[in-house]
Amino acid sequence: NAKSKMRSEIVRLVDRTFPEMSLAEKCQAIHFCTKVLLLSGGNGTPSALCEHVLSMGRIDVHPDVKDQARMESAIIQASIGLKHDLDNMEIQPSMGMKLTVDTAKRLLLTKKPAPSFLPVEDDSMADKRSFRFGTLSSLVGHQARGAYLPLPPWSEKNSPKALRDPIEAVKQQ
Repeated sequence: NAKSKMRSEIVRLVDRTFPEMSLAEKCQAIHFCTKVLLLSGGNGTPSALCEHVLSMGRIDVHPDVKDQARMESAIIQASIGLKHDLDNMEIQPSMGMKLTVDTAKRLLLTKKPAPSFLPVEDDSMADKRSFRFGTLSSLVGHQARGAYLPLPPWSEKNSPKALRDPIEAVKQQ
């Protein structure tokens, strides 16, 4: 079938170019191979190559790639089982339970919200009590026992240019 041939060719290309990929590309490649393994049930031509990509990810130099590959490998191992490239695979305690394929699919294949690194500010939050992001006061939502120093108000006039000159230039004068 044409889809399986195309999937096999893409997995082959991902496997061949994985070491040269950027950080984001490696994370996407690992997740793609995990999807292929889950949807094929670990059977078929591309499963050995997918496991090889996961194996390369588990020993990658980037911690994000390594963590994602280890997590997804552990989920695959607990659900359908890995058959090849078990090097650098840590034995996870199963506690007598096996992860079902449906649960693994729900963990790895469902749409998740995009990560948010900054607070979402709408008109309701833009009031006088908003604090500088990352401070203790911004976390607790009020002034933290006098430890919060508010930012000074904007100046009406510009500061002297000498304040912005590099230190070396000031010393030479």
